[in-house]
Amino acid sequence: MKPKSASGRYQSGAALIVALLVVALVTAIATSMASDYIVTVKRASNQLVGEQAWSYLRGAEAFAIKFLRVDHLSDPNNNDGCDDIWAEETDPFMLEDGAYGGQLQDLQGKFNINSLMPDPTERRMDSLPRTVQQARFLALLQSFNDDEFTVTQDEAQSITEAVLDWLDPDQNALTFSSAEDSYYESLDDRRPYRAADTRMQDASELLQIAHMTPQLYEKLLPHVTVWPLGGGAININTATENVLLSLNVPERRGSGSMAGAIPVKPEDLSAVMQLLMAEGFSEVSMLADQPGFEPTLDTEDLVVTSAYFVLHAAATLGDLTIRSYSTIYRNPTTGEAKVIKRSASGSSVINSCVSEPPT
Repeated sequence: MKPKSASGRYQSGAALIVALLVVALVTAIATSMASDYIVTVKRASNQLVGEQAWSYLRGAEAFAIKFLRVDHLSDPNNNDGCDDIWAEETDPFMLEDGAYGGQLQDLQGKFNINSLMPDPTERRMDSLPRTVQQARFLALLQSFNDDEFTVTQDEAQSITEAVLDWLDPDQNALTFSSAEDSYYESLDDRRPYRAADTRMQDASELLQIAHMTPQLYEKLLPHVTVWPLGGGAININTATENVLLSLNVPERRGSGSMAGAIPVKPEDLSAVMQLLMAEGFSEVSMLADQPGFEPTLDTEDLVVTSAYFVLHAAATLGDLTIRSYSTIYRNPTTGEAKVIKRSASGSSVINSCVSEPPT
């Protein structure tokens, strides 16, 4: 048998290299296909679980609407407070691989930012507050003051003026310290933007307001709302503690600016909170009879009934948790309720009627 020539040995080596390259290529393709297949299966699984979770969240909405409807039918006076069925804390519904549940919160227990919308006929450059709503907002901004955090009267005034300019439809600055487009377009620490010049669609817009700090925004957000968009009344039976503190505004005497809110002592407010948890107020005038509150309390836009609510819901399936925030309107006359807005983000629950948000 003749030994292989040099060229034969070279061809055999080349063939081996080609075979190894083919094997490596096939292995790489197979690995990539397997990885893509795993990702595709995982994505499909997540989509299926996500759709299931959203279905459970829609179920939570249906329960909430039912509770609001039953509450309306069972209360001939239509007073809304912490002892109502919709305000009760409920245990989550347990599932085989998770749970879902929710908690209703009265949006009218919060201060409505859109109630600050200026009257186009009002005089400019007058000192604030000129309306009871402005007086309450000034007080709300300062209701978080303690040893570690302070909002001065001047700072509250500047923020309130900036909110008014954000809401009003013109480009005329309310005062020398307020803000319109020229202010927001000249910002150096963020991308320039323009004033909305219309009612707020979401309370998160407050973070864009001139003079608003992130610290104050985080404290303020759970106590404010933009629903209804046209401005709305405050239900004293479901108001948060900070909102209650801001309500102690005496009636205007004569023309000119409103008087500011008068602080309520903590011990007096504690007594009011206990009363709210027990039975609540059947009439707005009863708040003026409480210790620490003004006998001449201005009751404009204060009520004991509510039409706007938000459902904080959460659904957990396996390792996936989805949260939703559904704004619900209930007709004060018929009691019919419907969802008017859904969002995947929202503020935390701070409600005088509940202690913990759904987990």
